[in-house]
Amino acid sequence: AVAAAAVAVALGVAVRGGGDEPAAPPAAVVAMTPVGQDELTATISLQGVAWGTRMHLACTEEADDEAADTTYALVVTDADGGTQQVATWRGLPGRTAELDAATDLDPDQIAAIEVVVVDTGEPVLTHATTPS
Repeated sequence: AVAAAAVAVALGVAVRGGGDEPAAPPAAVVAMTPVGQDELTATISLQGVAWGTRMHLACTEEADDEAADTTYALVVTDADGGTQQVATWRGLPGRTAELDAATDLDPDQIAAIEVVVVDTGEPVLTHATTPS
């Protein structure tokens, strides 16, 4: 059951209610800030939903043969410093990877979102949010 729940969170879960849930406001798209590199750029949107936060990432990489061997992770940090890895993907030199992810955290519980290199944990993109 725990594994199924983890897969559901990583893939994003559509919850269908009886029509009594208010519609979520549209998600704002923001640019992530590069960290020590200029080959990777990304935008991310966060949308609060009844079960947590839905995210969409569009990550573009310059054409570079070395990037094809790089695996990235999308990591969410909560206001208390806890982290969740919510997605992973392989580098796509010269192309844009678009992916959806989700967390059980509400948007106001998210302090930061980072794209990190899986092998090293090194952040390459970041976005700080303002928890309320």
